[in-house]
Amino acid sequence: MNKKFIEHLNSVLSEWTIEYRVHATRRMFERNIDEANFLFLLQNGRALHAVVAVDSITRRLYLITIYEPEPEKWTDNFSRRIKQ
Repeated sequence: MNKKFIEHLNSVLSEWTIEYRVHATRRMFERNIDEANFLFLLQNGRALHAVVAVDSITRRLYLITIYEPEPEKWTDNFSRRIKQ
């Protein structure tokens, strides 16, 4: 996610509704990631990758999927996949 967006989102997170899509819920269960992990990711930037759709009009975040990246497949800051 864009750092500026994350900073803005953190300042108003209580005003947003988070909806977990079926796919995300399944993946979270499989990967042992809970809602607290996702909220921590939003607030502190834990090395989790999330696909999120944003509806700024209704102030809803739709979590599509989330996973913990494998360090050997990503750059040090987890922003780019290493070409193999």
